[in-house]
Amino acid sequence: MVGGGIFTLTPGSSPGQALRERGHVCRVTGDGIGVMESEERAPVYSRILDVIRQVPYGQVATYGQIALIVGDCTPRMVGYCLASLDFDSDVPWQRVINHKGMVSPRSTGHGSQLQRELLIEEGVEFDDKGRISFRKFGWMEPE
Repeated sequence: MVGGGIFTLTPGSSPGQALRERGHVCRVTGDGIGVMESEERAPVYSRILDVIRQVPYGQVATYGQIALIVGDCTPRMVGYCLASLDFDSDVPWQRVINHKGMVSPRSTGHGSQLQRELLIEEGVEFDDKGRISFRKFGWMEPE
């Protein structure tokens, strides 16, 4: 167990997880500096996740589209929110893609390949350039 001034880490937990449990949101700014925000930001993340849960099976939405529906939000915030999800989350994160109709590359791990595989399992098709047709698979908006 690692102790700190604001939280204690138990084996298997992460600093972000420990902060989220206390109502804080952790994000990384453009210059790579971690920022801890108060629970004022948490309702925005909750709204982001609520909207993403509405994206139907076999359809996709963009980070920007989710941000517009949520309001007071940016596409990057949607990305940060999804990056903070636990592996066992019930949020269909794989249904959120970039404005080019492509799976956004991840900095680590095999998340991009997993996202592609999950979407293919849902019947979503990719063209030769790795793009998804918004006309065919794009989600219009919440009901």
